[in-house]
Amino acid sequence: MRIKIFLLFFVASFYTTNAQDSWALGASGVYDFQTNGFGTGVRAYIPITDRLAFSPQVHYFFPFNTIHELLAGATIQYSLFPARRWTLYPLAGVYYNRWVNYSDFTGSVAKPNNIAEEAGLGLMRNKGCVRPFIEQRYNFKWKEFDLQAGLLFFWGDCFFRGAPDRCPAYN
Repeated sequence: MRIKIFLLFFVASFYTTNAQDSWALGASGVYDFQTNGFGTGVRAYIPITDRLAFSPQVHYFFPFNTIHELLAGATIQYSLFPARRWTLYPLAGVYYNRWVNYSDFTGSVAKPNNIAEEAGLGLMRNKGCVRPFIEQRYNFKWKEFDLQAGLLFFWGDCFFRGAPDRCPAYN
């Protein structure tokens, strides 16, 4: 039920943006430094203002890792220095964490369903339809760092380039 609500929210969020706003869909690879775990993720990027963006995300860590888990949630990110080609941004997010193999571990922390807060810093290229990004994050619940790198496909920059209100610095 929770996943259905999340997916409904994820899809509905695209309809709240103007067709000329530059929203994006993307994918990433994830590496968790504490567990040496590899995962993958999908995300959307939905601008709220010219510097603030909302990003619903889902991350999956594969069964061959020590920790097999699924995270679904969202971040808010704020562009600090939107330069011509690159943007540095802090981010903060909250995730539902489904720890699949929790029973393999002992202790009071091992639970199948968790809420995890994260904060981090990212860097994203500003130009073109396909934009690479890299993020370093810290998970406060599990006290671990991860590194995410991926690509975002910005629909508005590909299909609405002629819009009169489009900022020339980002085209």
